[in-house]
Amino acid sequence: MGGLEFTVSNVEYIDDLSMQASGLTFEYDSRNPSLSIEEILDGKLSRIDPLSVRVNGEAIFPDNLYKPYSIALNEQLVVFLKSIGMELVSESDTNLFEYNLVRDFARKLKLLNYSSEGRIIDKAFLK
Repeated sequence: MGGLEFTVSNVEYIDDLSMQASGLTFEYDSRNPSLSIEEILDGKLSRIDPLSVRVNGEAIFPDNLYKPYSIALNEQLVVFLKSIGMELVSESDTNLFEYNLVRDFARKLKLLNYSSEGRIIDKAFLK
């Protein structure tokens, strides 16, 4: 939850440090105030709607909040999260490089046609 809150607390300014995950869906409201790193580390939430967070359609709050989940992060995000005091339960280096993964995936597709899957929703833009 803290990682998601951090992501949406800074969504207007940066996207390089956004946490992304396959099968993850959630809603947030960018009209709410963003939190400081200290507030996030204290477990506070402002923008993220914890009841909307789902992994593969399964709600994680409140019943599955402490269930272990695996996420893949780029090296920049891992270093940043550690620098602000977040502890990673376990960590393994895949020796995969983000650039190469994206490049090879794009080559395999041959035609890139991006469209939003609607998994991450900013309630500020809902009518």
